[in-house]
Amino acid sequence: MSSALKVVAAVVALGLLATPTWAIGITNGDFGLGLTGWSAPFGSVSVVGGWAVLDESTAITRLEQQFVIPGSAVSLSFDYALVFAPGELTGGPPDSFTASLLGPTPPYNPLRSTPGYSDFFYEDSSGSQSYDSSIVTVVGSTVTLDLSGLSGQDALLSFDLFGYDDGYVAQAKVDNVKTTESVIPEPITAVGISLTLAAAGMYARRRRS
Repeated sequence: MSSALKVVAAVVALGLLATPTWAIGITNGDFGLGLTGWSAPFGSVSVVGGWAVLDESTAITRLEQQFVIPGSAVSLSFDYALVFAPGELTGGPPDSFTASLLGPTPPYNPLRSTPGYSDFFYEDSSGSQSYDSSIVTVVGSTVTLDLSGLSGQDALLSFDLFGYDDGYVAQAKVDNVKTTESVIPEPITAVGISLTLAAAGMYARRRRS
């Protein structure tokens, strides 16, 4: 192999081995750009009416995104809606929907989860839900996950519809996926302090007059 080819091969190898970089925060969480920023490795996922729709076409349908948790992020939230066919409960396990926050590379260890499980939120066709209330809040159709202590970490957010391909049609919809960041007050400048003291002085003089 010539020296030039060796250099090219080395560059390609370094590119393949380099640690990938992901966007900080969720990309296209309102699905206004279709599935841009998301991947669907299993099953059928489309965008309808501003919702990402996971349809039961295989045993598992998945929608996921790799991202970096923002440094000031305090929570991650999303809206969801589930549609299960009548009579689905007869025979076999119930269809279900889960949300997981994992490490982005194998072995994909959970960053936040319900004890004993890899997901942080679960709901099945019977209406049964499972989550750790110390880190997850569910209000109506909105699920919020506490991100305390995870700032700056690489993460994989995964939504899964387990339909088990049982002949019954199940559907999960997801929208408004986002991280919420803490508001850091801007430092008070010397000018701001001077104006505050001046205003206080004027108020005091008015009180004495």
